[in-house]
Amino acid sequence: MGAAAAVAVNPILLQLAVISNGRKRREIGKEEAKQGHMDIKRRVKQLRVLEKFLSSMPGKFSQSDRLTADYLRCSGLSKDDDHCLELLVCTYGQPPSTGALTGMERDVVSIILYNLMSNKMLSSSLKSRLRGAAKIGRDENKCDQFSCSFSLE
Repeated sequence: MGAAAAVAVNPILLQLAVISNGRKRREIGKEEAKQGHMDIKRRVKQLRVLEKFLSSMPGKFSQSDRLTADYLRCSGLSKDDDHCLELLVCTYGQPPSTGALTGMERDVVSIILYNLMSNKMLSSSLKSRLRGAAKIGRDENKCDQFSCSFSLE
């Protein structure tokens, strides 16, 4: 008991106790990093389960769905006369060989498109417009019928 108290009070003795345990310090660092990674994965899983539960309640929507829908509404991107999202989805629908999007850009658009299409707060008409634009890109391989005046400036 006295040895444990001395180790707890004196950090140098604690380090010596750990080193004399037969394990190397870098092994301990790896184990701590692995444990930290597992802890983060566990917490992310808990958050996903919680969000899924809350969004499954009648009349309730997930916070991310609400935030996305509000952003699209406030920016005007979900309006019927705005075709920026359709242009993006049409371009994504074109075969990768056209080179319209790089591999990483295709991955990002895929994530965005998945989130838009699974968003419970977005109108079915917007989703229908996006499906149609993807079909045009895939079948006609051109998207010049969609114009976008969105500027990053």
